[in-house]
Amino acid sequence: MQLSTSTFRGTSLAAKPAQTMQPRAAVAFQPVRAGQILQGRVVSTHCEKTAVVSCDVLKVHPVYSKRVKKTKKFIVHDEAEVAKVGDIVSLIPTRPLSKRKRFVVESVVKAAK
Repeated sequence: MQLSTSTFRGTSLAAKPAQTMQPRAAVAFQPVRAGQILQGRVVSTHCEKTAVVSCDVLKVHPVYSKRVKKTKKFIVHDEAEVAKVGDIVSLIPTRPLSKRKRFVVESVVKAAK
């Protein structure tokens, strides 16, 4: 295959052969950081393919040495819409899916009564 060359303001530019685009394989949601699996209770499922999960963490107060419960809500992606309000689910981190979605529902640990 012969490549043509051209000059543009004193620089020689070599034409490259045309590359064929390979189709991207469909990839499932891959975890971003290993070991950051969270568990929490589903609070809301009002939006499509989205759930709000509340995760509780016990931390020791630095001055009083008393355990304090901290709660944080995560907006998570639920592709199959398996999570119902009251379920306990495990979450894995993923690439940013929207402004606040950074986790995906991995599985339902315990179903609500």
